[in-house]
Amino acid sequence: EPHKGHNRWHPDIPPVIEVEPGEEVTLETRDAMDLQIGPRTTVKDLEKILRQSRKYVDQRFRREFMALDRLFHSAVAEAAGNKMLVDAQRPMQERSSRIWSVANMRRADGLRMTQEEHEAVFDAIRRGDRDAARRAMQVHIASLRRRMKDGSDLS
Repeated sequence: EPHKGHNRWHPDIPPVIEVEPGEEVTLETRDAMDLQIGPRTTVKDLEKILRQSRKYVDQRFRREFMALDRLFHSAVAEAAGNKMLVDAQRPMQERSSRIWSVANMRRADGLRMTQEEHEAVFDAIRRGDRDAARRAMQVHIASLRRRMKDGSDLS
């Protein structure tokens, strides 16, 4: 689709891979993520979101924290002007909200861990260090992924 890229299944585009339910697939999105931290990133906006989320790093306020978590990720993507990333990120966040809650509720320190990881991403953005910001975001995503896997064992 012009100005949007490939954003959904299309019958004329053959699948790159077929997977069975339960199989794990990793998508390489480096090209989309590389421009996530750009000159339009508003440090003051991100700082304000993090200042607010610090108040909610307690399981009693997980809904408030979750809303700020989504806002943080959206602000980073939108500030970079990467429409493809913004469009791809929203449905992923919406679909993963229940899993996110499980991942962060199963650990007493889950919200604190997320906050610290956001702070590391922000610190790199504030310094203007794209490579450090990318690495910090990769650490954050890997950490949440591990917590999601751990939290999925609800036995």
